[in-house]
Amino acid sequence: MTPCFLASVLRGQVHNALLEFKGETRPVIGRGGDDDILQALPDDLPHQAVLHRTVMGVITTALQASEQGQKIYWVGGIEAYNLRHLGHVFWLSKNRKEHIQDEAFTRQYEHFADYVEQAKATGDAEMRRSLMLLKVYNDIPQRLAALEQQTVKEEAEASITVTTVHRAKGLEWDNVALFYDFPDIFELEETPDQQDDELNLLYVGVTRAIKRLALNASVESILRHIIDRRRQKNDQSDSPVFSN
Repeated sequence: MTPCFLASVLRGQVHNALLEFKGETRPVIGRGGDDDILQALPDDLPHQAVLHRTVMGVITTALQASEQGQKIYWVGGIEAYNLRHLGHVFWLSKNRKEHIQDEAFTRQYEHFADYVEQAKATGDAEMRRSLMLLKVYNDIPQRLAALEQQTVKEEAEASITVTTVHRAKGLEWDNVALFYDFPDIFELEETPDQQDDELNLLYVGVTRAIKRLALNASVESILRHIIDRRRQKNDQSDSPVFSN
């Protein structure tokens, strides 16, 4: 099953595949057949929105956009994304705690090794992505300052909108990409309720796009599972794997 095949699935049917995976039996009617399902959004779009599972995922995309000189709009405002935490982790890694103006943080993490150990022990996605960003960028304070400069208050002025999927609820954009920080549903070692929460967030993500939607690996894995399951049921019939 090729990525091109997955990309040919109508967005309304992506909705229904997620609902089917959740155990819903009544399909949702999609907007129509003109929506594009892609592996990645085209580079020449005037604007795109990138939806994330984690705050550090949002910051990752913003840092990449900053490198390209793009104007960035943060849903809820840049202040909502706690960029200071990444700066704190950077200075902790350099043993320069005098730069950290957060007593609670310095009390909790006396040494950088304490932060690393907690990230490993808890598997916290935000902490692990913070550590990943430290490996990618050795000039975090300067990068964060650049983000402040390239942030705009009006979305119409931005070439990219960044947000968590939580903050995206109720909003829509022409062009939407799902970031790769959503967990693989099939690898989650969580309760059914927690898995359902993750599925709900993916559903919110795929329903934010009006014209174009770029899938991530989490949605693709669910689509493959649903397609395989439907094929097994339709082996003896001429019914299409996906139908409206």
